[in-house]
Amino acid sequence: MQVVPLHTPLHAGKAEQHAYLLVGAAGSGGGGAPSVTLLPDTPPARQLLAQRAPSTFFWTAGPAGGPGGASRLTGYGLEVRGEGGGVGAVEAWALALPGELLALAAHDPLEPVYTHVKVGGAGGG
Repeated sequence: MQVVPLHTPLHAGKAEQHAYLLVGAAGSGGGGAPSVTLLPDTPPARQLLAQRAPSTFFWTAGPAGGPGGASRLTGYGLEVRGEGGGVGAVEAWALALPGELLALAAHDPLEPVYTHVKVGGAGGG
């Protein structure tokens, strides 16, 4: 099970709540997309998910199923299904690796990234 935060807080009066996606195992036989469940499954959370779905991605890792201990990384996007706010995973990319994965590390997508490039202003002076 993988937890994917949607990062935008939901507000109900003075209360603040966050929404998450629970990503389950891939479909039967390892060939299908993983199941995706919204928590909490409330109208405000479904509205937030509908807004964030085009820019929300996650990945899974596992054995490729072939001989020799090959591994596979698969990236998924989200697809909102119908007006009820249901959501499903859609494969966006896949990468087969020749050996076993020893470890994976991921960064928070909202974490600042250092760059050597300085962006100048648009002033014309």
